[in-house]
Amino acid sequence: LIVIDDIRDISVWETIKPALIGNNQGSGIIATTYKVDVAESIGGVYRLPLLSDEDSKILFYRRIYFDSEDRCPHEYRELCKSILNKCGRLPLAIITITSLLRNYRDSEVEWRKVCNSIGSGIELGGSVNDMRRTLSRSYDDLPQHLRKCFLYLSIFPEDYVIRRDTLIQRWLSELIGYHGQDLQELGESYFYQLLDAGMIQPIEFDNNLRVLVLEGSLKNQHVAKYLGSLRHLRYLILASTEITAIPKNVGNLQFLRTLDLRATSVNELPCTFVGLKQLRCLLINRSTKVTAGICKLQALEELQDIDISKSPDILEGICSLPEMRVLRISLWSWDDSSSKLFPETLCKLRTTELKHLSISTCCSVEFKPNDIQKVFQHIEKLEIQHSMFNTLPTWMAKFQKLSSLSIEVYLLEEDALRILGGLNDLIFLSLTAKKTPEGNPTAKRTPEGRVVNEDKLVVRSNGFGNLKTFHLFSRAMVIKFEQGSMKELERLKLSLQASLTMDDFSFGLENLSSLKHAQLEIICFNATEKAVKKAEDAIRGMIWASPNQPRPALDIRRSAEEYMIEDKTSCDGRTASVQKRKGKGKGKGKMYRFGRVGKARNSSVYSFGVYSGGMQTLQQFSI
Repeated sequence: LIVIDDIRDISVWETIKPALIGNNQGSGIIATTYKVDVAESIGGVYRLPLLSDEDSKILFYRRIYFDSEDRCPHEYRELCKSILNKCGRLPLAIITITSLLRNYRDSEVEWRKVCNSIGSGIELGGSVNDMRRTLSRSYDDLPQHLRKCFLYLSIFPEDYVIRRDTLIQRWLSELIGYHGQDLQELGESYFYQLLDAGMIQPIEFDNNLRVLVLEGSLKNQHVAKYLGSLRHLRYLILASTEITAIPKNVGNLQFLRTLDLRATSVNELPCTFVGLKQLRCLLINRSTKVTAGICKLQALEELQDIDISKSPDILEGICSLPEMRVLRISLWSWDDSSSKLFPETLCKLRTTELKHLSISTCCSVEFKPNDIQKVFQHIEKLEIQHSMFNTLPTWMAKFQKLSSLSIEVYLLEEDALRILGGLNDLIFLSLTAKKTPEGNPTAKRTPEGRVVNEDKLVVRSNGFGNLKTFHLFSRAMVIKFEQGSMKELERLKLSLQASLTMDDFSFGLENLSSLKHAQLEIICFNATEKAVKKAEDAIRGMIWASPNQPRPALDIRRSAEEYMIEDKTSCDGRTASVQKRKGKGKGKGKMYRFGRVGKARNSSVYSFGVYSGGMQTLQQFSI
């Protein structure tokens, strides 16, 4: 069966006809046209009947997303019937009108205007001119920029096959000097808007590969063999494969936008990769070496995860990229000059559109307030990992557009909570406080060795107005939530060491009015089972006391259980804590033996021997 669609001239048929040789093999030919004289010249005219009423309804309601007449809102039903009647059971009329109606799905007034503008011309027996008036209405309702794009089609001859990419490139040539959204994406959005409006119709789909995602046991030879020929490739995902090298012919992929090499053993990118002028996103490992030629990738918007330790010049090249929006870099060096050069160079970023900055470094990271306002004014997500601040730097207050922050400090102070609470757009906060209570002037130890924070840092009710998620990692719990604090907080994750937070579990979790889920990690290192259970019971009690309905979900997890200690009572009634480690010995049980060290009667130093699998360990402890 051969179908020849939309023949508009008799001469076209006369050209095609000689190629269709009759051989009595039962083949069929169908030709479509809206011109009667063309149909008669072909012979055997078959006039297509109009759609049935039922089929008209099915097509109409599916096109306007109601799926069926029953699901149509009551206030629209009479209006839909009127519009459907005016379409005269013509498929093209129904498709054209519904494409227009979808733009005003929630506006009954606009639907009525469309209905009134149609008139009765398309009803049964209407002419082609009536249909053109309907199409004209669809054109009139297009935005100005889409009208220009649609009219641009008039430069092509009738029946000319227009390639999408060619059309988009011509549109973009008229937008010289335009700044803002990525031009290629803008052109594609125009194309699909016209498609959705029913103003253009695809006749075929290009089979050129645009996206290639490969996983598993992919080898170097596979990549080298096929990669260079995939010239239309835009997305190349080789993450988590076994490849160790990228062939030089990767430079042939002139349309490539995304290259993902994470979790591979690729140690170096070929010099030809700098020819990928369309590349927007480059995702690599820290171990992957990149040359200073990266500055030639002027379209690059996202770069992860690059280590600049061995080639400091790379940072200058990165900073020269004008479109950078997401940057994840690392610097592992204790060199003083590197520590100073790193933030200074970073503040020379050419882009003013940086949205996400992630820094992993052991160097000190210090920014000047003026640099922040100049370069980082649009930062929305900031991660600074492994670079410890003694306290939260005051310049953090300048990042007023931050919605996500991950940072580590040695000592958490009242000023830190005040600064962070003043970041009004902050939605996600991950804070690590590594200073132990021994260094906290508000923490005291009892004669029994217990830690009591008499003056915890209080999260007040006048900050963190939009915070949704809060992660706090601290060996000792040094903060408390007062009534009305963090009013929008929904997810809370805390990490604390039970032995350092002993007898001081008044966190105020019951005061978090919007809390939906709490996850607490209890570090069991140097803590007894009794202390850990006490911490768990206290946390459950706070959640149980929460007035929130439904009650927040609670997830309590233990870590470092192998380093827990057990309470043992000696023969004279003294209680000693004995560390119990999970060893690899074959013995199943352990026996503890106690004895006083020294001859003095009041000696408080004891020794114990641990027998496990025939091995003995002698340790000393004080009580």
